Amino acid sequence: PVMWHEGNRQAMEAVEVVRLLPDVLGFPVRTIGGLSNLTAGDGGREKKRLLERTYLPMLAASGLSMVLLNVLHRETVAVARACNALISPKVFTWHDVG
Repeated sequence: PVMWHEGNRQAMEAVEVVRLLPDVLGFPVRTIGGLSNLTAGDGGREKKRLLERTYLPMLAASGLSMVLLNVLHRETVAVARACNALISPKVFTWHDVG
């Protein structure tokens, strides 16, 4: 979690590991991350969700294959759909965004 000692630095290192992993291993890999693991403590529900929605595009851009997220958090799901539409190899359509 980001509130732990150097948690924000560790979160950024996780993004870097996801990005570098295929090069280090020498073959394509599929990665998965738990988005709710980013936050802990009593920062407030909306602040936690904001951090999750902000971190998700960073992970997607680094090459994360799959993410575990709470499907009841509608705004986070909308961000996930938008990320998927932008990084997908298929032709973009607005239908894919939401």
